Amino acid sequence: MLYLLLFLVSQMGIANFCVNWGEVVHSDGSPCRHLPPQCGFIAFEDIDTIITETSPKWSPREDPPIPGNGYYGFELGNFGSDLAGHSFTIIFTCNAENEQGMLCFNVKEKDIEKGNIHNPLTLSPFSNPGVPRNVTITKMGEKRILKWKAPVSGRYMIYRRDKLCKEGLFVKVGECEHDIFEDKPPPGRYVYTIIYMDRNGNMSAHSEEVFDHPLPPTGLYVEASDADILVSWEKVGGRFEVYRNGEYLAGVKDTFYTDHKVKYGESYLYTVSKVEGENRSEPSSEAGAIMVPGPTGLCATPLNSNCILSWGRSPYDNVAGYSVYRVGVTEPIAVVGDTSALDDRLTPGRYSYTVRCRDTNGYEGAPSKEVGIEIPQPSDGYTKYANIRVLAVIYSNTPGGSLKKKEVKKIERGIELARLFTWRNSSCRINYDVVYMEISDYRDEPFSGKDGHPWPDMIEPDLRAKGVLPGEYGGIFCGYVYPPGGSGTSYGAMKILGKSTYCLGPYPVRTGVRYPDASDTVYTPITWIFTHEFQHNLDLMYDMSGYPQMAHGDCPLELATPHGEHFDFQAYILKDFKDWDGIKSPWGKITETRDEDGDGLPDRDARVPMDEERFGSSPLEKDTDGDGLEDLREFTAGIYKGADPLNANTDGDGIPDGIDIYPLYAASDVIHKGTRTIDGEIEDGWGLVSDVLDFKNTDISADVYMNWDEDWLYIGFKLDRYSDIELCIDARHDGWWHSRDNYGLCFSPDSLFSVKILDCTDETRRYNQEMHPGEKHDYELWDNDPLYLKKWGRLVKESDAIFAGREDNGKYSIELAIPRNEATGLLTECGSTPACRIFFKNIERDKAKWATLFEQYSFVPLRIDY
Repeated sequence: MLYLLLFLVSQMGIANFCVNWGEVVHSDGSPCRHLPPQCGFIAFEDIDTIITETSPKWSPREDPPIPGNGYYGFELGNFGSDLAGHSFTIIFTCNAENEQGMLCFNVKEKDIEKGNIHNPLTLSPFSNPGVPRNVTITKMGEKRILKWKAPVSGRYMIYRRDKLCKEGLFVKVGECEHDIFEDKPPPGRYVYTIIYMDRNGNMSAHSEEVFDHPLPPTGLYVEASDADILVSWEKVGGRFEVYRNGEYLAGVKDTFYTDHKVKYGESYLYTVSKVEGENRSEPSSEAGAIMVPGPTGLCATPLNSNCILSWGRSPYDNVAGYSVYRVGVTEPIAVVGDTSALDDRLTPGRYSYTVRCRDTNGYEGAPSKEVGIEIPQPSDGYTKYANIRVLAVIYSNTPGGSLKKKEVKKIERGIELARLFTWRNSSCRINYDVVYMEISDYRDEPFSGKDGHPWPDMIEPDLRAKGVLPGEYGGIFCGYVYPPGGSGTSYGAMKILGKSTYCLGPYPVRTGVRYPDASDTVYTPITWIFTHEFQHNLDLMYDMSGYPQMAHGDCPLELATPHGEHFDFQAYILKDFKDWDGIKSPWGKITETRDEDGDGLPDRDARVPMDEERFGSSPLEKDTDGDGLEDLREFTAGIYKGADPLNANTDGDGIPDGIDIYPLYAASDVIHKGTRTIDGEIEDGWGLVSDVLDFKNTDISADVYMNWDEDWLYIGFKLDRYSDIELCIDARHDGWWHSRDNYGLCFSPDSLFSVKILDCTDETRRYNQEMHPGEKHDYELWDNDPLYLKKWGRLVKESDAIFAGREDNGKYSIELAIPRNEATGLLTECGSTPACRIFFKNIERDKAKWATLFEQYSFVPLRIDY
């Protein structure tokens, strides 16, 4: 996931932004997961000017150029602008495995426009000459004397950089064959590194970087008490100068200073510099505090493994929220804007808590009085879920237009549908606890950049001004009216306000993905955008929590399940992931709730989108209607809707839900044998699959029939009004994005429009990528694509099928026969289980009218039998 955002950040208006990135693989095929100094790289256009893995990055992601997950990356902008037509070389060295890889590449204009270049590296064993070690630097007037431990005789290249300049460029200042080098640079502060090359031409990794000036103290920590402020930093030895709000405060030899000259209600910002003789380091990173007392009235209520905390609101104007601490834990267990919080994952024992006020910068005040609780031994009657605090901010007044209140409400209801979808398909294990914020003041600036997207750095000031705190929300979604000329594209998996995840979606939404809801009070296009983009956020949260196993929402081929497209793929991602309890703060909390019958569906919990009370099931019985299908499984029976917990036969087909393969569908799961005549008339003997449509936004009735024989799969329809039909068949039921068995047919009562195959095999993927080198391209190819035709020709064509349609007094019938095909896996024989998806559109020749058999985007397997 490291470089998912390269394309996104390239569009944020950052000058010269273009990232070269790729996988780093050892000679045995394993990813290189080592970290500097065990590995490193240099990159250059000319060996006299290089950058290393310490060069600056401009992405909002916090990942370093070598993050230790099998990837690397660096900003080409470090070399300047106008790079199209230039050639660069990368040398990546893994000292841990004595392997090295080199890659040369050219930068094209389209790479600059795209914002990233994908260049994977494969390492191979080499004769590692050894890295120059124990490098020291002595400053003697204007001279810098460098010494190091020399491995053997050879040539040393010495590079110098002007401290941590923006470009991050090291310039070669000389070569030598000994273990000492003298440099006389212009006045300034410098950093040096050394590369060794033996007499056989083997090049080492660069040495550690050494500085000719004091480095600022690290680990600056500021803590307010009721009377003063303590400033401390990590021990580095020497003399230090403490600054407050940019002004000199004191000189000290210790690694702490207590500031007694403070006033209640004020905020203070501190830095510390190290002093060596006449040399002074740059200021340390900043840290601050606010002189306000801790909140009063702190109370704690223990549960099984949770503790609920609450307190009184602070009266001070500069207090924007609160940091909650478990005594003995360094980081806050929660950052909130309200006056309550939850601690999770507690085991039986004693715990104590304090709360500090904080401002919008994260500066904290004095602690409250401690409160202690005892977590008892666990008791029954609880279930748990991962609760993620989500802020949905909607910019309703932009250069793209303004939204009325009812339009904002429709957007919010669309997001609520996405909440319910996620809750249902995770089996009630993940809850988006959404807070809505409308920004109705006219806002131009965040949307005047390239493509009109509200990137994180553009809207973060607005959120801070509204009192949103770093760490307060696990994820933030931004909906906005995109401006004229804006792309109207949605993006996810970014970061904002420190560690919070961020995604965005425009209004109106440009998507053909449909949530099957016919209500005109809900803006369902945002349901898809929120579901899809926030899944990227969710994936990032679990990745940062140490659980990278969640499937990527843009890579359906990587999930080996029989899923379809869009919402169905999202549902399978949620069903497939198992490590919901792995989420960490600040992204989420493992939250307990009452579940008396132990069925996994909360009894009554206003924080979640559905519980037993609203579902209508009994909190005292796992299977309210006694049909063999427990209440949780009733709720999760479909991806959009559940079965009826008070009806033992939800679909009315006479089969109890507990033994019904499809409790939501009044459908046969068997295709019976029978040869049919294709003349447009549905004669007696056709096998009825279903006569009930599951979702629709208009009045239409449809009967669907199927039969088979050794040579053909037969499909028939009876319609009470005109409709176009999309029929998709996953012949092996291995997933729409797998193999080459994926049929796409489109027809109406008048005509067979198309019959084609979606080929997702590895062979086709490789071929497609070869035809688009250096580009991110679709995995799959339809067999009528010119690229596919050029290499393989058609797998099926319209003339292979037999088609007939008929109209009789406004009633329509369609018959279709698709031939058996060994190459595609459509086998008309007992035991085969083709899966089908059927969508009715353009009903009565109105493009706004639609209906589905089965759930939209889902494939239902039908067993071929006698």
